[in-house]
Amino acid sequence: MRFVFVGAFAVAVTSILAQAPSAAQTGTLKNAIGMEFVKIPAGEFMMGCSTGDTACKDAEKPQHRVRITKAFEMGKYEVTQAQWKAVMNANESVFVGDNNPVEMVTRAEAIDFAKRLFDFFQRVASDDGNDYAEVHDCLLAGFPFDS
Repeated sequence: MRFVFVGAFAVAVTSILAQAPSAAQTGTLKNAIGMEFVKIPAGEFMMGCSTGDTACKDAEKPQHRVRITKAFEMGKYEVTQAQWKAVMNANESVFVGDNNPVEMVTRAEAIDFAKRLFDFFQRVASDDGNDYAEVHDCLLAGFPFDS
């Protein structure tokens, strides 16, 4: 099943791309294809609708505590069609434009994009002699590739 792809995929991809740990501490960082990321610190927050809120959907209940145990980087913007094409060499979006968000992407394609993007930055890290172990840890902990 295809779905309109906007910001949800950015969350998955961005947990992979902590490519410049020192830059991440200063705020926004940008990778080689122009994707910008912001640091999400470890901590806790309440997710879902408050008790007594009648405008909630069932999927937003019950309110529960979410704990982020390890900081990670998250995409500041949706993945653009130009960024998608740079990694996937294809674009099946209906509303074509390099600066438009990519859309009409299956979950399997989104996972493939994340894998290719991760592989690319692992190669760059190896070539530069940098240690990207934190990226690998985030990938394994934060984004399941098995289905």
